[in-house]
Amino acid sequence: MPAPSVDAPAPSPAPDAALPSAPPSAPDGGRTAVRAAIAEADTALTRIFDLGRAGRAPAPAMAAAGADLVVGALNKADIRGWLDVVWRFDDATHQHCLLVAGLAAGFARQLGLRTQDCRDLTQAALLHDLGKARIPLAILNKPARLDEAEMAVMRTHPVLGIEMLQGQDYPAAMLAVVRSHHEALDGSGYPDGLTARQIPDLVRLITVCDIYGALIERRPYKRPLSGEAAYDLLRGMTGKVDPDLVNAFKPIAEAVGSTIASASAA
Repeated sequence: MPAPSVDAPAPSPAPDAALPSAPPSAPDGGRTAVRAAIAEADTALTRIFDLGRAGRAPAPAMAAAGADLVVGALNKADIRGWLDVVWRFDDATHQHCLLVAGLAAGFARQLGLRTQDCRDLTQAALLHDLGKARIPLAILNKPARLDEAEMAVMRTHPVLGIEMLQGQDYPAAMLAVVRSHHEALDGSGYPDGLTARQIPDLVRLITVCDIYGALIERRPYKRPLSGEAAYDLLRGMTGKVDPDLVNAFKPIAEAVGSTIASASAA
């Protein structure tokens, strides 16, 4: 898929080609449908990571099916309902991948992307941390901050992920997300130290969702930031993330913020 442009509006899609701007109403806000879809998406994600731990790459059809479940759930409910269910997961890596996938699908709707572009973006979000399947569990599930040596191992996950997926008929833009989602516009990221002109739009989109998701996640060693505080921090990352995309992400952050506030008050 060509990466969606953020410099100019996309051409108007056919009436049935774009994502619905809002999900249909449901008696429980769509949460029952979301819970069922998330359970199916987590099953697909478990299979993907099990293959990764065995040193085998998931077929593109498997990842695409998982992305369709995420997109379908977001068409039935909204990002608030998605987060409310995903935050109940105990496995931090699964929670993060599903959280980022939901944010990506919601962001795609916000940007008015066509349905296929949304699916590709969501599929890239599901796969972006696949390399973590090859990271030792003692590091991956450590209930405290990683030390310098452990962080060096953790930072190998983009390369590990791309090594698994190469030669599996994944689009180049999707492979770029797996390898480059920790790159920064100023060249301070990893693994390749890319600069702004070398970072495709699809990578930039996922990076915004990935950083924001990490900031609002609940971990044993840190409290999650509020939606507003996380967005303020993201907006303050001048020179590292795409400012136009950060501005466009604001409605998603506001929706997430209301979800966190409701959960805290409960």
